Parts: sequence; structure tokens; C-alpha cells
Amino acid sequence: MHNRGLILKPLDPEDYIFGSETQLKGEILQPNGQWIDFIPEAERQYRDSFETNGCTGFGTLNMLEILTLRKFGRALNFSDRFLNKLSGTDPKKGNYPKAPAETLRKKWSVYEHEWPFDESIKTVEDFYAEVPKRLQLLALGRGAEWSFGYDFITNTNDVNLMNALMYSPLCISVALMPGEDGMYYKPEGWQDSHWTTLIGYKEGEYWLVYDSYPSHFDESTHIKKVKWDTKFQVAMRYTLDRQIVNESPWQKFISWLEKYVFGTNN
Repeated sequence: MHNRGLILKPLDPEDYIFGSETQLKGEILQPNGQWIDFIPEAERQYRDSFETNGCTGFGTLNMLEILTLRKFGRALNFSDRFLNKLSGTDPKKGNYPKAPAETLRKKWSVYEHEWPFDESIKTVEDFYAEVPKRLQLLALGRGAEWSFGYDFITNTNDVNLMNALMYSPLCISVALMPGEDGMYYKPEGWQDSHWTTLIGYKEGEYWLVYDSYPSHFDESTHIKKVKWDTKFQVAMRYTLDRQIVNESPWQKFISWLEKYVFGTNN
């Protein structure tokens, strides 16, 4: 079993719990719980020469990009390097699932082309380079548009997961082993070691995840089928709303940041 960057720890007393009085309200967006029609272009969390252990950032941003497209019709590509660095991901160990969500809530992110994981990134040290303060300021400015929240699904039975999938794609902890039937399963005694995005299911047969690693069965896709009886140790649901009432002053402020502070109009 290889750890792909997931660190597990107990919930904090202030954490919201799905299905309880502290559940975030949210909005039912996909009554059938299927999100496959909104997945972004696949992005891998590794290169042939190094591993980032950044699954918590990659998985969380896959969720956010799917949710943003479905709810607001905006196909945004956020920077995985930015979120992993700002959320404190350890290049050797990874991160807690809550860390990238809390970072998005407080600091937001810039776009992939502004802090990219491209061919110029040759080492894990390059990936986790310090993010310029100007980009952090830009992320804060853009984040003023959004109200982002999350809660934990503490009982990850099939009913709770299906109910939560009506509101958003979920992020889940997994330990995936490819089986001979073309589906993934969790071997007995394994602990979850990876964070990924749950995007749907076929009830009674399998769950669908959209991963930061390609499928062992078909490297052209990052969609994986996980056996229905698989138990996930941690799951999270998310909410996203716009909180800008008057767009004009905000848009002028962002344009000012991009043009005069950064010398760009991205």
C-alpha cells in the first residue's frame, strides 16, 4: 500500500456534519447524484521523475471545478500548485483533507496558467516553490466573489453518500487496488491513503471517482469504478455561492489588480 498524500486525523469540534443540525444548507443541483458531465480536463499529481503527494489539493480542486461549472456555467481551472503550497502540503507526507478546503474558504486560489504545473516544473522543490505575494493578493481579491463551505459525512454508508451527491461532488478517502473485473477495491486491513473526487454511482454495483491518477485499465481516462461495498473512512460535501451584490466595483478592482499591480489582464 502506497500513501499518495493523505493524512487522517480526528474531526475538530467546530466542524460541520452532514445530516445533523450543523449541516450546511446547500442546494440540490443534481437530484440523480451524477456529475460526470461536468468533469474538467484531467490533471496528474505526479511527473515521471517525482511525486507531489498533493492528492488533497488535486482532489479538492477537481470538485470545485465541477461544482463551479454546474452551478454557474463557468469552466475555471484553478492552480493545484497554489492550493497545495498555501494549504501546507508536506511534499513527503501530504496533507489533511480539511486543509485545502479551509485554504479555499479563506484565501481562494489563482488560475492554473498563473501558477502552472507545466513542463518547467522539473522537481518537487519546483512544485512547492514559494508563491509570490502578488498572486496571493490576487487570489484574495477574486475570493471576495465567493462564499465556500464544507461539511463532513461521518457515516459514509451508501444512503448518506447518495444523498450528499445531490448537492455537490464529494471528496473521499480511498485505498484503491485494481481488480481482475476492471473495478477497484479496498483490500482487507488497508487504511485509506489517497484523496479523490466522487462523481457518481450505479447503485448496488459501483461508485465513480475522478482521480489525479489515470486508470490502470485505460490510461486515457481518470474515471475509475470502485466496488459498491467499499468503505471510505472520510468524505466531505461542499457548498459554493456568489456573494458579490454589485459586480461593477468588484470587477473594476480585479481589473486594477491584474493590470496595474501584476502587469497583466488575465
